[in-house]
Amino acid sequence: MKMIFQNLKCFFKKDKTIFLVTTLCTFISAIIVYFSYGIYQNAHALKQEAEVDLKQIDITPNRDVDESLLTKKQLCKYLDSLSPSLLDNIELIYTSSVNPPYFEKLPEEGGGFDSFHYRFCIRDGHYSISTVTKESWENSGMIVAGRYLTAEEEAEGKNVAMVANPHGTGRKPQTQILQVNDDEIELFGKTYKIVGEYSGAWLTPIIPFLSIPDSAKLEALSFVFATNITRSQYNELKTQADDVLPGILQFPDLDFPGTDTIYVYNNVMLISVLLSLLSAFNFAMLYHYILEKRNVTLAVFRICGCTKNKAIRVYLGECLLLSVPIYVAGAIVYDIIMKRVLSDYFPFMLGAFSLSIYVILFIIYMMVLLCVLMVLIASHVKNRVIDEWRS
Repeated sequence: MKMIFQNLKCFFKKDKTIFLVTTLCTFISAIIVYFSYGIYQNAHALKQEAEVDLKQIDITPNRDVDESLLTKKQLCKYLDSLSPSLLDNIELIYTSSVNPPYFEKLPEEGGGFDSFHYRFCIRDGHYSISTVTKESWENSGMIVAGRYLTAEEEAEGKNVAMVANPHGTGRKPQTQILQVNDDEIELFGKTYKIVGEYSGAWLTPIIPFLSIPDSAKLEALSFVFATNITRSQYNELKTQADDVLPGILQFPDLDFPGTDTIYVYNNVMLISVLLSLLSAFNFAMLYHYILEKRNVTLAVFRICGCTKNKAIRVYLGECLLLSVPIYVAGAIVYDIIMKRVLSDYFPFMLGAFSLSIYVILFIIYMMVLLCVLMVLIASHVKNRVIDEWRS
């Protein structure tokens, strides 16, 4: 150990420029290694989170002849399989059901409710009203009497309804014929309490989605997101549909951008890795210059009894004692300063690092450096000493 410190002291005194260049090389190598890893993880995250300029996705239920294969029970099962983080970003789930039995109760000339429409969302595992729909209806004056459905009524599937009152002129014949009295209406074989009246939209009763029968056939399905749809969200919707409802839902193809961007990121990552390897070789070449200047000293040590293996250990120890603290300093500077500055340009870089990642990358770099130095030093100790003895 004493010889190692003496060598370093001599190195600093006699070759200050090479000493500074060597330490700077190691310092920069540390930053490049971690930057390479960070930019790779950022590119990987971008592949998953690449978004399309679209907030709504319309999914078509497949049909058996003229009847939809999707039922209310199946949709509930599918929604239960989606992750809370995905559902939290969906501010509106829209679906509709066709109810042929109601045509039988209506006069032929009066038409009927060909479909019912449901707008809701899921928060903390509970069904709830769509806030955006409620606010839109209230702000636009669509509610002409009473109120909109509440979150509790949607979550519990209570038998409550809002009925149509076009332009405030009175309820439509289709609504009147299904009324039990002025305050109640019969739907799905159950009595619903009328809590409000509205004008516009589809002019059909608005009821909680969970209140309809499990066997009700659903004709449409749409998700409206609070932000642009990402690749990972789209993939989760499709994957869960294939697992839970195989062959029932048909998804549109979304053209996610980012292929060129990802190609550039991968190239930058490859360049960074190559720069890391070059930095390791630069350190070895700089140290090789120092070894060349120590040929006479090494020959004297060997004559005085210093074995080849001991000489190799001394030089390797010197390299480690020089490179480890400088590398750690570079890692600290990267973690405290550069990573946070670079996160403005590479948003997923901050979350890519942990203590274990820093340690693993440190070990990998040191192993590569040691392998290069081992070959270089062993070859030098063997060949150069023979040359000095001959001279």
